[in-house]
Amino acid sequence: MERFIEWRIITDIILLTAIIYYIYRTLLSTGTWKIAVGLTLAVLLAMVARVLGLQGTEWIFSNFSSIALLMLLIIFQPEIRRILERSFFFGQFQRQEKNVQLRELLDQVLFDLAERRWGALIVVPGQVPIRQWVTEGIVLNGLPSLQLFLSLFDSSSPGHDGAVIVENNRVERFAVHLPLSKSDKLSKMYGTRHNAALGLAEKTDALVFIVSEERGVVSVCLDGILIPLKKRGDAGKYIDAHFEARMPGVYLKKTPKKLPSLGGVIGSFGIAVLLWATLIQPKTEQREMLYTVPIEYQGKDKNILLTEKPAEVKLLIGGPIAALQSIDPSQFRVRVDISALGSGRHKVHLSDENVDIPDRFKVVDMDPSVFDIELKQFTTRKIPIKPQIIGRLPEGYALTSIELAPADIELLVPPDEKEMVTNLTTTPIYLSGLRESTIMYCKVIVAEGLQAKDRKMSDVMVRLTIKNTGEAR
Repeated sequence: MERFIEWRIITDIILLTAIIYYIYRTLLSTGTWKIAVGLTLAVLLAMVARVLGLQGTEWIFSNFSSIALLMLLIIFQPEIRRILERSFFFGQFQRQEKNVQLRELLDQVLFDLAERRWGALIVVPGQVPIRQWVTEGIVLNGLPSLQLFLSLFDSSSPGHDGAVIVENNRVERFAVHLPLSKSDKLSKMYGTRHNAALGLAEKTDALVFIVSEERGVVSVCLDGILIPLKKRGDAGKYIDAHFEARMPGVYLKKTPKKLPSLGGVIGSFGIAVLLWATLIQPKTEQREMLYTVPIEYQGKDKNILLTEKPAEVKLLIGGPIAALQSIDPSQFRVRVDISALGSGRHKVHLSDENVDIPDRFKVVDMDPSVFDIELKQFTTRKIPIKPQIIGRLPEGYALTSIELAPADIELLVPPDEKEMVTNLTTTPIYLSGLRESTIMYCKVIVAEGLQAKDRKMSDVMVRLTIKNTGEAR
């Protein structure tokens, strides 16, 4: 069991490391890594405060955590969307034919345009769809050729400032406008064309080539990074790598994949271990807590009463400490079925079947687990109610009548007392000072061991009729 738990913890930390590293790479490619570093430092501070027991710092982080989470969702909405899109399309590859000529053609086109100082944007989509990030442009769906690309990016062409989309070995559309980058990666020497290329590369995994008309330089944007290309043939290498990543095994010539950053992996692993040790592990650690839970007796006959019974039981509940601290004890139930028990004393043995708790908890112990109860068979009798009158009316006044509603009440009377109970009395009614008829509501005094049939003793209305006799002096 311990080995299984250790294996599960190691797997959990490895997965956390992969998730953190993936988020880190995405933030790095979108230029929001500075904000991410600040947030990471804040999280680390919160962890240190928790470990050292700094209550003031913990209070600040715990009270502002909900607001901070909402702000993060707003700030990192594009990055979150990109991560989800890439996760959804991970492993889903669009079928494309192997075409080495396309790779060579694009490489030739890019450097020929650079020699002519004609600006250009050529997009080769990846796994993530780009339609939501670009304008429609003009549908072409033409076979790629050097003459076609030169005509599209000729300065006299109406769509030369837009981008050309190359997909499925076709020039799908041209005069397409790309989203501008919101990061500060590029220096001010780069213009709108480079910012547009970087903007699309930050939001998708598309391969975007740029030709600068001012400097005659060919560059490529991939995963939010701008890379200048020095010589002919460099563009073909990136195209090979791009399609090999989309469809492993399609190209005979495999380009080496970029290995993950060692520093990034080590940092992600360290953060994952720290998260596990300070936040996740304490919340998932198994603990035990003691709760006092009332006992519910079910299945009682209306004429059988429990005259001796424990009212509650102490339960030692085991489960994740975070769940134990947040659970409402009213969710715990202890039920005892006495429908099959007759009159007399009985011994009750509690087990897990008597306890109703959520699935993530378990009953470790209960006290008492064995106890005695006593049931008595009662008979139903109507007992008259007698008002308890105390004192006298003032001189010259007379009490002419007393009415009670109800005049009697049904009681459950134990067999050994059925002959002793003849009437019931109300709480005292004091006549002193009364000079007119009145209505009072009084409680009924019932001897110990007796109970109303409907389990509830209602108040009795007492109507006193008082008459002025005129004999006062």
